[in-house]
Amino acid sequence: MADWEDWRNLAEETRIAAKSLQALPRSCVSRCYYATYQIATAFLHYQRRTPPSNREAWAHPGEEYPTGSMAGLGRTDIMLMQELQKVISRGQVNVVLSHLRTLYKMRIKADYHAKAIVAREEAINAQRMMEMIFRILHRCFPKE
Repeated sequence: MADWEDWRNLAEETRIAAKSLQALPRSCVSRCYYATYQIATAFLHYQRRTPPSNREAWAHPGEEYPTGSMAGLGRTDIMLMQELQKVISRGQVNVVLSHLRTLYKMRIKADYHAKAIVAREEAINAQRMMEMIFRILHRCFPKE
């Protein structure tokens, strides 16, 4: 099995977990982000992109450029944008990148801000964004 298929299977498993965690909003939000990160990683592997030699995957959104003209973007975002533009519309690319960055911010809040309230509505919103990303990216893989 190719690397991209392993990542896609992992993403599907994480997606199932996210769907089952709505009653635990923090965990749900975290799993939603990781499912989308994993399906994006699967897509990049499918496009024959190779992660840095010391990693199995790429950096999370915005990690490389926290401020300045590239604020909120990172090499991974740019690479994902370049590859997605080859196979889907610009509008869909924007949706994927925007939702992925939003989910990342939500995950940081859920995982690292113990006093912050993560409401059930946020979990529902995270699930909606996750499902949108999956619908778009599934079209980029071969039919099973």
